Amino acid sequence: MAVFNLSKNNLETVAFIVRKLAHFTEYFVLGLLTINAFKYYIKDKLLMYSIIFVLIYAVSDEIHQAFIPGRASMIMDTLIDSLGGLVGIITYRWKMKLKWR
Repeated sequence: MAVFNLSKNNLETVAFIVRKLAHFTEYFVLGLLTINAFKYYIKDKLLMYSIIFVLIYAVSDEIHQAFIPGRASMIMDTLIDSLGGLVGIITYRWKMKLKWR
């Protein structure tokens, strides 16, 4: 049985990874929900509008965090959020294309 070394550095690294995965996952779900909702209202350029919405939301979330005491606005979080949303949108489209075949 392996024993894990839970030093302060290791715990900080694990917490950092968990926080970044949470950002990615939250926006993955947002991407799925956005394209699913938009498909009822937007017929042309559905993918583009869904991506733009997720990008604007990610940027606005980081701007909002700049004004919250104890929080920081980070470009890296915006990129991770946007990537999560993009992967969610692409996953949804891929799943629907498989379903349509």
